[in-house]
Amino acid sequence: MEAVSIMRHRDYRDQIASEDVRDPALRKNVFREMARDFTAMMKEGGITDRPGTIARMMEAAYRAGLETPRDAETAVSRSTRAAHRPRMFTDMDVPSFPRDRLEELRLWLFGSSPYGDRGDGYPLNGRKDPGHEQIVLFMRPAHPGMPASVSRDEWMLAIDGGHRGFSNKGILPLVKLGLYEASEPDGNGWRFAILTEWGFELLATGSTSPPEARVPGASTTAARYRTCVGDGRVVHAAAIALGLLPNEEPSSPRPPR
Repeated sequence: MEAVSIMRHRDYRDQIASEDVRDPALRKNVFREMARDFTAMMKEGGITDRPGTIARMMEAAYRAGLETPRDAETAVSRSTRAAHRPRMFTDMDVPSFPRDRLEELRLWLFGSSPYGDRGDGYPLNGRKDPGHEQIVLFMRPAHPGMPASVSRDEWMLAIDGGHRGFSNKGILPLVKLGLYEASEPDGNGWRFAILTEWGFELLATGSTSPPEARVPGASTTAARYRTCVGDGRVVHAAAIALGLLPNEEPSSPRPPR
């Protein structure tokens, strides 16, 4: 597996490209990420000229907005000579809170690690792909009648020796974006979600096709994903790993006396 650099952080000093502002959802995420970095640096005392810094950020956004129509005209002229290729879907297309959960899932499933002075790259370290049980999340519903501060829905990921829990706020947006596919709740409110081919590709490579351009089996990691799915008993494997079902593996026969 080749190491790849995954952009999931925007510094408040970064340049803003026209492609960052063309798509409304991406524009919102980029601006919010830069604002988060600006706020963090303010709290740390790293910004001494607050009005000047805000003015420079606004100027950068203004220049990117001016460049967008010009880029659009160039794209139209190019489209007469070549087929349109949609922009790839990346971490920056995911809202900030679930994006942080996506980063954590990448760590658990693929063993990514921080890289660079600002932590803006997360190259994969060559770890093997996740096991069957790790591409499934089980949602344990909150206990009826208990306040949310005490009990809440929890999406559980099987990890060595236990599980890691995630909230609805962290996982349901990933389902909406097609990175996980969730079941309907059963009679007791339990659900499960399976990592999709596109979620696997995003976690493994840092980008995937946008929702409108996704064709089953066409991702760059389709073969690896099929290997992880295996015989399709991933939900059963995850339930065993989480202790929700007993391990029904037959015991080894006793040697004859």
